[in-house]
Amino acid sequence: MTRKQKQSKPHPHTYSTMGNVIKLNGNVYSIRGKLGTGGFSEVYLVEGRLCPNAHLASDGTAYDEGNDTAYALKVMQCDDDEQLRRALMEVQLHRRLKHPNVLRLIESEIRMKMTRHHTAVQNALSKTKEVLLLFPVYPMGSLQHLLDKARHMPLFDESSCLHIFLGIARGVREIHALGLAHRDIKPGNVLLSDTYTPVVMDLGSSAPLYVPINSPRDAALVVEEAAQFSSAPYRAPDDVGITGKGFQRVQDGETKSHQTAKQLAYRGRDVLNHALAM
Repeated sequence: MTRKQKQSKPHPHTYSTMGNVIKLNGNVYSIRGKLGTGGFSEVYLVEGRLCPNAHLASDGTAYDEGNDTAYALKVMQCDDDEQLRRALMEVQLHRRLKHPNVLRLIESEIRMKMTRHHTAVQNALSKTKEVLLLFPVYPMGSLQHLLDKARHMPLFDESSCLHIFLGIARGVREIHALGLAHRDIKPGNVLLSDTYTPVVMDLGSSAPLYVPINSPRDAALVVEEAAQFSSAPYRAPDDVGITGKGFQRVQDGETKSHQTAKQLAYRGRDVLNHALAM
C-alpha cells in the first residue's frame, strides 16, 4: 500500500481520526491517517509493533522489538454474506500467493463489528463482520502516482519499462496459476518498491479465469460483473471472448510484453495505461 494514495470521501462506518488506535490479533496500532476508501473498505496508515510470533514472510523480514513500524491496514466491513465471501476470498488468495510481485499480507483477522453506541445485546445480534488485513507500506506509491506527478515524458527508459511490465506480468501470472483473474490491473493497483520492483495489489476483484456461458443471460451477468469490479478505462475488449463454449478473461499480456515495453519508453503515459489494460 502507498502513503500517497488519493483520499476519498468519508465512509459511513469509518474509524475516526488520527491519534486513535485499532487492535489486530492483540497488537495495538496507532492510526496516522487514511490512505483511501473502497466500496466497503477503508485503508489506514498505522504504526505499531508486531508481536514476536507474528506470521512474517520468509523474505528476510525481521521483528523489530524496539521501534514502531508503518503499515497499511485495510478494514472491510461486511454487512451481508456476499461481501463476507469476497473479503474471505481476498484473505485466502493473499495467503496462497507468495511472490515478490504480489502484495504481501502480514496478518489478518476476522471479527464481529462492535459499534460503540450499540448495547452489548445489539452488538451480539449484529451480523456485520470486520475483516482486517495488514500490509507493508510502499513510500514510493503507485505507478499511477508517479505518472501523475511526472513533469516530463517518457518517465522511464526502455529497460525500466521492460523491468516494470515483466514484473507486473509475473505477478498476474501467479494469480492465473490459481485459476483466477485479477480483473482490475491498472497503474493505481501497481505499487513500486524502492528498487522499482512492481507489486500488484487489490485482489478483491479477482474471479475465475473461465466462466461457462450457456445463455445470453449468462453473458449479461459477466458484463455486469465487469462493470462492478473492473475499471472502465482498463478493460480490454479485444482480449475478452464470449462464445458458446465459455468466457475467457485474458489479462496476463506477458506474450506481448517485449514489444509493448519498447513502445512504453517512447510514448509515455497513454501507452503504459493501454499496455496495462491488455
